[in-house]
Amino acid sequence: MSDEIHVAGLSRRRGPGYGSVILIALLSSVIGTLATLYCVNTLGISPFASHTSAIDERATQVTIEVPKVLHMTTDTARTELQNVELQLEVSGAVLSSDVPRGMIVEQIPAPGAQVASGAAVQV
Repeated sequence: MSDEIHVAGLSRRRGPGYGSVILIALLSSVIGTLATLYCVNTLGISPFASHTSAIDERATQVTIEVPKVLHMTTDTARTELQNVELQLEVSGAVLSSDVPRGMIVEQIPAPGAQVASGAAVQV
């Protein structure tokens, strides 16, 4: 196979690396999208807000440290979270050999994370 491309009398040598450039561009796009989703979902920063209003909004927003609700029942976790003005969101059941049945196995966000008042903790 030739490394030259002939179009209407013009010839151009195709250099190595076009596939790499396309792959890097796609990866950059995916990473940028994931970073935007992280900022929106975790930090509450909207990419559509002006820079100044996003700073002003965060400055007046109350943040709360997420308590550890692992190894608790959902009822106990709900009460614990309501005491600090957070919500419990049960996303499903997971079986674990390390954690007794009926107890919370995992939580998002992790204990110690800072979230806005009224945010949901998924278990």
